[in-house]
Formats: sequence, structure tokens, C-alpha cells
Amino acid sequence: MALARTMARALGRYASVVELGPGTGRITRALLNGLPTGGHILAMEIDDALRRSLAGRLEDPRLQLTGESAENLIKVLGARKVPRIVSGLPFQSLGPEVSHRILDAIRQSLTPNGRFVAFQYGRRALPHFRTHFRRVRVFGPIWGNLPPALIIICRP
Repeated sequence: MALARTMARALGRYASVVELGPGTGRITRALLNGLPTGGHILAMEIDDALRRSLAGRLEDPRLQLTGESAENLIKVLGARKVPRIVSGLPFQSLGPEVSHRILDAIRQSLTPNGRFVAFQYGRRALPHFRTHFRRVRVFGPIWGNLPPALIIICRP
């Protein structure tokens, strides 16, 4: 839970956020806790079982779940830009081509002052982040998480 709370705080104030790869929903729950009444979370989870489980456990009108891949972020958002994107995707294991496609879509989908926050279990993917974002900061490790994770905060 320490990782989820820290990530929600790292996003700063937000009324609209896209979450890529919510998985079991720990971060989603922390995001919902900090979201204003009129806020909105679009969570993109390609795993059907995880998405169904999440929908059953987090019934909240502010949460919209979709089975689209993070690679289709631009298609899902259309011309709309978002101020905050959060991710639990394992960029280290996705491979460079997929990582670059997703990170490019994230950068293109953020507002000029937007923020992308991700967690990773190592530093191998950092060069990918630095290729796509002007500012990349690394925090951690978050020792309250097992295994300890790094939080990466990126700005376009």
C-alpha cells in the first residue's frame, strides 16, 4: 500500500487520470481516494480476468475500465489530452519496441504541463523514459513495498 499511496501523491492534484495496467487495483484504489467527486479515472487493462475482478471490487462511477492496450492510448483518447497518466506496466520486460510505442503514446497524450508517473523494479528502462520525456526524476526505492520499487516521474 505504501507504493500506491506514494504514487497517488506523486501525481499531485488531479481530476482526471489515465491508469495503464491497473492489475489488481491497489493504485486504482489510492487514486480513487484522492479523486474529487466529479473526477474521472480511465483504467486500461488488457487482461480480461484482472479487468473483471477490478470491476467487481471497485464499483465507482468515477472509474471507467477498458480492455484496450496501452499502445492504443491515442486511439482511446482521440484528440483529448490528459493532465495525468499513471502506470504499473513492466517496461523492463515489455521489450524496447513496445516500450517506445507506449511511451511515445503517453507523451503525445499528456497536456503540456502533464505528469506521467510509473513504478519499476529496477533502472533498466530509464533510458527509454529519457528518450521520450524532457524531465525524468527517480524516487526510491520505496522500502514499504515488496519488492522495493522505484517511482519515475516524467514531464513532456
